[in-house]
This record gives sequence, C-alpha cells and structure tokens, in this order.
Amino acid sequence: MLFGGGYWYLTASLPPREGTIWLAGLRSEVRIYWDERGVPHIEAAYPEDLFFAQGYVTAQDRLWQMDVYRRTAAGRMAEILGESSLEQDMFFRTLGLRQAAEASLALATPEARQMAEAYAAGVTAYIEHVKGTRLLPIEFRLLGYEPEPWTAVDSLLIARLMAYYLSGNWELELQRYLIAETVGWDVLHEWLPEYPAFAPTITTWAPMREGTAEEPAGEAPAVPAEPSPGAAPAEPALQPPAGLPLAELGAVELTGGSSPAALQRLQALLRFAPPPFLGSNSWALAPSKTATGGALLANDPHMQFAIPALWHQVHLVLEDDFNVIGITVPGIPGVVFGRNEHIAWAITSLMADSQDLYIQRPNPDNPREFLYQGRWEPATVREEIIYVKGRSEPVVYEVLETARHGPVLNPVLDEEGVHDVLSLRWTALGPTRELNALLPLMRARNFAEFEAAVDLWDMPALSLLYADAEGNIGYKATGLLPVRPAGAGRYPVPAWTGDYDWLGTIPKEDMPRAYNPESGFIVTANNAPADAAYPHYIGDQFDPWRALRITEVLAAGAGFTADDMRALQLDVLNVHARAVAPVLIEAVAAHLGGAVQPDPMETAALRLMQQWDFTERADAPQPFLWHLWRQELQRLVLRDRFGFVPNDELLLDHVLLRMAPAELQETATVAFRAALRRAASLQGDDPALWEWGRWHRMTVYHPVGESLAVLGWLFNVGDWPIAGSSETPYAAGYSSSGRVRHGAAWRIVVDLAAGAGRDVLLPGNSGHVLSPFYRNQAETWLAGELAEQPFRPDQYRRGTLLRLLPDE
Repeated sequence: MLFGGGYWYLTASLPPREGTIWLAGLRSEVRIYWDERGVPHIEAAYPEDLFFAQGYVTAQDRLWQMDVYRRTAAGRMAEILGESSLEQDMFFRTLGLRQAAEASLALATPEARQMAEAYAAGVTAYIEHVKGTRLLPIEFRLLGYEPEPWTAVDSLLIARLMAYYLSGNWELELQRYLIAETVGWDVLHEWLPEYPAFAPTITTWAPMREGTAEEPAGEAPAVPAEPSPGAAPAEPALQPPAGLPLAELGAVELTGGSSPAALQRLQALLRFAPPPFLGSNSWALAPSKTATGGALLANDPHMQFAIPALWHQVHLVLEDDFNVIGITVPGIPGVVFGRNEHIAWAITSLMADSQDLYIQRPNPDNPREFLYQGRWEPATVREEIIYVKGRSEPVVYEVLETARHGPVLNPVLDEEGVHDVLSLRWTALGPTRELNALLPLMRARNFAEFEAAVDLWDMPALSLLYADAEGNIGYKATGLLPVRPAGAGRYPVPAWTGDYDWLGTIPKEDMPRAYNPESGFIVTANNAPADAAYPHYIGDQFDPWRALRITEVLAAGAGFTADDMRALQLDVLNVHARAVAPVLIEAVAAHLGGAVQPDPMETAALRLMQQWDFTERADAPQPFLWHLWRQELQRLVLRDRFGFVPNDELLLDHVLLRMAPAELQETATVAFRAALRRAASLQGDDPALWEWGRWHRMTVYHPVGESLAVLGWLFNVGDWPIAGSSETPYAAGYSSSGRVRHGAAWRIVVDLAAGAGRDVLLPGNSGHVLSPFYRNQAETWLAGELAEQPFRPDQYRRGTLLRLLPDE
C-alpha cells in the first residue's frame, strides 16, 4: 500500500509534456516540442519569450538540482541539511561567490540582462505553479522545504560554482605549502614536476598581427565598450614561467610560520576542494583529414557522474535570429556547448592558474589587520549569518577580506595564538562578463564572430574549439588570468612584501589561438595550451596523456569519419602506462631476479605485466594490477610522507624517475607486492583471472539514492564494469575503492559538411525518477553509441507539443 501511494505521488508529480499552459509574462505563443529522448526544442518569436520558456522547461526537468546548485554556491545548504553542511557553507561564504555574482550582473549588457531575467521569470513561474502541489519534485518533500523564486543572480551563482569546480589551483598551492612546511621550503623545488617535453601543446605561439595568414576572413564584430575587469596595462611587465627563487622564500622567513594546529586546519580545507579527475576532450579536423571533405568536431566534457546529469540538452530557435542546439548547465540560460547553422564549438577546461594563495602576517595586537610593506592594513570584516536546520539560533560567521589579496581562508587565531594565515586571490571573486558572451556565441557565423564572443568569457578559464560549415577550424583560450611580477604562482608567496601583487590580467588578444593549422587538426584535452615560446604563465596542472593519445591517432591517419571520432572517444589505450610501466616492471624484475625461490604469484603477475599492450579493457587483468600498484606507490612515496596525496598527476612519476636504481627497485617491488596482496584479497590468487571491470565499476548515484540505501534501487542507475581510466580518451576516473565517479556524461560528434550532430547524455535529460527520460539514454551511453540530434523542423516537430500562451 505504501509503495503504491509513493508510486502514485511520483508519477503524479511528473510535469506536463503536451497541451497548453497560460502564463503571465509572455508576449506571444511559444512552442515546445519534446523529442523521443526528452529533449525540448523551443521556438519563439521574441528573445524574452524564448528564455522565459527555457527557464520554465528546465525547471520542469531539473528544479531540485538547480536549487541545490544555487544553495551550494551561496553557502545555504545547512538550511535544508543541518549541521553536516555547516562547514561547507562557511567555506563558500568565505569565498563570497554571491557578492561576485551580484557585481557581475551589474556588468551585463541590457540584452544579456534581459536574457537572464526572462529565464529567471520562467523558472519562478514554474516554482509558483508547483509550490504546494503534488507537482513539486519529491526531493523537496523528502527534505521538507519549498524553493524560493529564482533570480538572475542565481544563474550567475551557478556559473561561479562551475568556475570553482574547474579552478582547483588553490588546492595544489595549499598542498605545496603543507609539503614545504613538512620538508622545508629550501627543497620544495624537488616536488615541483614539469610538463613533459614530449607532450603535445594545443598551439604554437605566434603573436597576433593584423593581416596575417591566420586572420580569419570577414570583419570581426565590434567588441563591447566595457573594459575587461582588472585589465592589464597596455604593456604589462612579463616574466618567464619560472618558479620563485627558493632562496628568496627563505629570506622572508616562511618556514615554521604556522603552528601544528593551524596546519591541521589548513589540511582540513582540502575537504572542500573541487572533485578530482575533472577535465575534457575535444578535437577538430579540417577537410584534409576527413572523408566528407568537411570539418568534424568532437567533444566529451568530463565532470562528476551524477543524477540528474550536470548537463541539460536543449534546442533554442529564435525567429529570424538564431537556431542553436546543445547543452547547458541547469540554471544558466542559453546553450553553452553546441552548434548553430553555421558553426559548432566545443569546450574543455584550460586548466589555468587564476588563483594565488598569499601568506599573511596578522597583527598580534589586532588580528583584523595584516602587514603590508611595513604597516598594518585593516581587513574588511564581512558578517555572514548562516541558518542551520535543527538549531534555534543562526550561526554568525565573520569573514576577513584583505585589502589586496582576497579573503582569509583559515582562522587567524587558534589555541596557540596568532599565526600565519592564507588568503585567496581569484579572478572569479570580482565582476566578470561571461553572461555577455552567450548571445554572441549562439549567433556566431564565422571565426571572427566566434572569437569576439569568446573574448567576453572571463571565467572559468576555458579552451574553446571551433569548426564551421565552410571547412575552417580554430581555437581560442579565454579567461581572466593574472600577470604576475615575479614567480609563477605555483605555491603560496608572502603578501606583506608587495613583490608578488598582480599587475593585471593577460590581454585577451594575447591568449593562445589557432586558425586552420597546417596539421589539419587541433586537440584540446587539458594539455598545455601553448609551447615554451609563449610569454605568459598560464598554469602547471596540465594533463598530457589523453591529448598525447588523441594526437597520435589523428596524426597517423586521414579520411576520418564521424564514426571514427566516436570510436576515438571510446579509446582505452593508456599512453601514460606505456611510458612509465616498463621502467617499473624492469625495476621489479631486477629486484626479484635474485630470489632463490621465486613466489609463483609474483612471477605470474610480473609475466602478465611484461605482456601487456597497455589497453585497459574491462576484462583484462593488467589494468587492475597497474592501478592498484599506482595506489600503493602513492601511499609509499607520498601519503606516508605528507599525510595526503597531492593533486598533481605528474608528481609521483617525477619522484620515482629521479630515484637511484637501487632505491627505485626497492620502492617499486614493495609497492608491487602490496598491490598483489590487495588484488588477491579482492579477486583470488590467480592473476590470469583478475579483471579490471570487476573492481572498476560504475553506478550513477542520485543524492537521495546514495544517502538512503533503501531507495538506491529507485534513484540510482546501473552497476556496470567500466574500461579505461582517467588517463585514456575514454575517461573513467575512479575513487580509491574502484568506483567510477568521473568522466564524460555527454558525448557529441558534429559533421559540419552534413550539418548533423549525434550525441548522448548519461543517464537522461530529466531529473524525475519515474520520468521515461530519467535513464533512457544510459544503455546507449554504455554501448558507446550516439543518437542523432533533431535539428531541422521536419525532424523535431514530430515530437509532443507543449504550447505556452500569454495569460491575458
């Protein structure tokens, strides 16, 4: 009886997909066609109606998810979840994302603001329609609250949250601070790996010059008049991308600046760092490399797998203006990744360093003041009031913002008194203009218009790839990135000297770009965006491995088809293992070779590794052993030394390959034996029977299904063996327990010659658990297939029609 009542409630709460709804705020009719995959195709005559309708239907699909996103960014989760979310709320309140979102709305052009406000009005219209009814998504009922009206600031808050997830440099800087405090600042340089010289870069640096061969045909549209926030001087003082001399760090007496208790609190901040393994793949092929004689573009953004999916598929058709299809983040208007009738674009993270941690010296007599060039400067005190479910009184939380270097992340005082603290300066904590970029991007018809739109995108820092119906391909990096007067921002620096204050931001015309390169293709997979000739420092967290594999495939062939691009998205060759494993295997073989009575399991496992072709098939034993071995090496070399594993994909190899042969043999063998013991405990004593996919498995979790196991069968999707890893083009990042949690929920391939795109979204486009579109794309995704995007009216108008009409 209880199950039947619950089922009735859930099905009754599904929003209508057909019929007519009269809504105040519309100027004229809006038609929404729902295709067989649950993707809305929205036609409108006026932009305010189009975005009102987008807000309305996105709320139909994803209202609870949107509310959680804005609450997370604003530091308001404790209001609905209680004490368990208080510290997270305090962290996000410290960052001040809401204040930054409000400042950014003030920079919006009138048209961009109209878009955001119309979208907010549409979301609010749906909220008002469902509040107090059984149409309210079940998650609100389970948590006992109702959503508030939506605002344009909420959309910008969600954009800030996405920027936070894609800007993890502060975490690595904090980890390097902890490393330096442990081993000494004078040897920190030994723990700073460099990007491999053999790894591909996205572009080869060449300054833009008017009239060069790379300049795209056609006149670029006028750039908006407002300056880039924090723009650099006309001729900023540039420094080579080299680290701060460590002798200089010693000269300012950094070592020992924090008490043990303060260091523990700093390490606790790592709980709020962005999830690991985030990144993306994209590539574009010129006609010289394709079978069709037109351009091809592929994209698969990598984020944390979840239900509802991070992305929402949508098609927007504005009469006599634009026709664009793709995905956006629920809560953000427009299409962020997509294509129109002329161009297609893809997005990956630039992996740029837009953040710096500064070591602050508080005044012992007044800890709200901080030393700067010989005098004490007062911080701005911001009082935050946090309401906590289950508490009768709110928590009043004090945030200190330094005059020049952002908010203080850790408490100034502890039981041992005043100590060094860290503050965060980040370009996304000020006003930015990405809202102004969306409409020009959706309208772009050529590379000049595309580039002008991209240059308005200030945060997060992104790599945007381009292809058009004429066969052109291109690339432009964007974001507000600091110009630093000294050092490279690789670790925290003293705030009080003034020597490391930013000079401004890299001019957008100097950001890496490419247009129709001679190679006939461009690959962006979180690899370095420019070669060593590039004069600005962008970052040091680039990932070489996926880009290396994709590049070698594209460079070796021609006549590629859209299906070849889909197959490359599924490629599971681990070129990182191909480069490093032989060195470790040889070290273990040398160490075990002197054994009088070799262990049979060790011998069998070593033979398997020597025979490995470095593909990570789900049924293969070698990737299972390889990844357990890597975990044991991380524990032995890094975790046991520092208490954590730094979020630096190149660090372990950097340390191992600098070891003397005897030390490497000993270290590799100890870790190898530990991995064998763990593998045997999980899958038995015969290495030939081990399988990567028996341990490396994926369930896509809904927050309700993950926290309440009894409801997991209803809310969660799948329990599948998964091939690949975070180092293969088929991205499948996993936790220490083997659960696959990160990868490409959305994949797309666009054939520009045919004007056709094919995509898939895991697990589906709806967030309603009993909707037919909740998990309907999961099997397609698992099989590695794509489905056609209905783009022409004769394709999508076959779907179910929902009409929105003005309520007179």
